[in-house]
Amino acid sequence: DRAFDLLGPGIMTLNHLSVSNGTVAAGSGGGGGIRNAFDAELWLTDVVVEHCTVSGSSGTTDVGGGIRNRYGILNIVSSIIQDNEAVSGGGIAMEDTAFSMDTSTVARNIANASTGGGLDIGPGINYVILRSRIQDNTAAQGAGLYSGGASELGMVDTIVSGKHTTSGGGGGV
Repeated sequence: DRAFDLLGPGIMTLNHLSVSNGTVAAGSGGGGGIRNAFDAELWLTDVVVEHCTVSGSSGTTDVGGGIRNRYGILNIVSSIIQDNEAVSGGGIAMEDTAFSMDTSTVARNIANASTGGGLDIGPGINYVILRSRIQDNTAAQGAGLYSGGASELGMVDTIVSGKHTTSGGGGGV
């Protein structure tokens, strides 16, 4: 089962916590560990999200192995998103939202049939990634980070490395 399901409006802050082994079935709205949606705001500080999965084969709903953020605000600080799996957005899948990440790691996540092994950033997103590492993720395209039409984006002092693509497209970004 999914550990946290925040369907807004509302604000949730998770501190010094581990979210592990969450699993949701196909068609469940994604987010094997955490789903944040519909005007909800989620803050993760010193949180580990690991070994979470979304089973299924639909690229539009079976996304965000670790976290799915849809129409919400997601802020990640000093956290680790690792060893998660979904069709796309193995670590984190996002659409129509705002996102920030600071001093965090996204590693060894898998998008098993599509884009964004570490991060799958869909259209309508404003995001900034600071002082973080995106490494050793796998996807067909955009193994580290896939950005499909983000409105505003920025990356500062961030390393994207050690990526593997299964179709040869966009290893890092």
